[in-house]
Amino acid sequence: MRELSRAVQLAPRGAEPRAELGDVYAAQGMTAAAVAEYARALAAHPADRATAARAAVLCAQAEQWDAARQWLVRADGGPATAAAALAAGLLARHDRNLVQARQALQRAVELDRNSAAGYNALADVQEQTGDAAGALLALARAQTLRPRDAGLPRREALLRERQGDAAGAETAYRRALALAPSGELWHNLAELLRRGGRTDDAAAAYRTAMQDPQFRYRAYALNGLGLVAFARNEYPAAIARFGEALAADNRYAEPAVNLAALYRAAGNLPAAQAAAQAALGRDARAHRAHYLLALIAEAQGDRAAARRALAAAVRLAPDNNDYRALAARLGGI
Repeated sequence: MRELSRAVQLAPRGAEPRAELGDVYAAQGMTAAAVAEYARALAAHPADRATAARAAVLCAQAEQWDAARQWLVRADGGPATAAAALAAGLLARHDRNLVQARQALQRAVELDRNSAAGYNALADVQEQTGDAAGALLALARAQTLRPRDAGLPRREALLRERQGDAAGAETAYRRALALAPSGELWHNLAELLRRGGRTDDAAAAYRTAMQDPQFRYRAYALNGLGLVAFARNEYPAAIARFGEALAADNRYAEPAVNLAALYRAAGNLPAAQAAAQAALGRDARAHRAHYLLALIAEAQGDRAAARRALAAAVRLAPDNNDYRALAARLGGI
């Protein structure tokens, strides 16, 4: 870094040394300093459109969209560089023009097979356009190029989860955790394990997440521990964890919904009703709380109340099959 700065001071005020210094700043995440160096380079050589394209990429990655557009206009007419294609792809993705974004990003990685940023952005667009297999291939290439970037296996894990590949998602989460352990990643893994019925592993992962002082979702982890205990039929422990989750975040309704489900399973309908109503007091959009109130009213023989509660649930989640089944059982809503 000192050598390059010295080179800039001693060299004539040509574009190339300053553009290279901009690249150094960019690699260190110093967007403002990098763009300033690119601007100085272009002031000396206004026709240096390749440098303008690099500035456009940097601004787009920093979500400085207006600046990115301005730099890309200055790059227009220059060589067909990977940077110009990447900047165009990032801007098209931001504008939700996914077809154009995909074309530009594919061109970017064709021009530069070592562009981790290009493969990463392409993976995002491929997923959004329904090409999960292509997205996974692009992410794999990006991880080969940036093996120390924990964000890439995390993205792979989330994509594999959405595709129903629990084993692949777990592997990717563990790779990310090996690179940069965090409470958020441990919580994501815990949720995956719990949904797969691996309650012991899930409980350990939730507890590990809560050991991270930077973890901001303690209430969610406590709720997860409550669900683990519920699945094991350990009702007193589940009630305790749900209560702790409610105390940790007074806006979070899900633990109260889960309490309602637990009390209903235990046959304590008044407590279940109170918990469901408490959930709605926290979040009126908690459709499962309305559904539970409908089930409780049905069990109490009040079909009119059951239909009213179910109607509220259906308005919030019209495609839920459980709600449709209850509606059929009640003879409509």
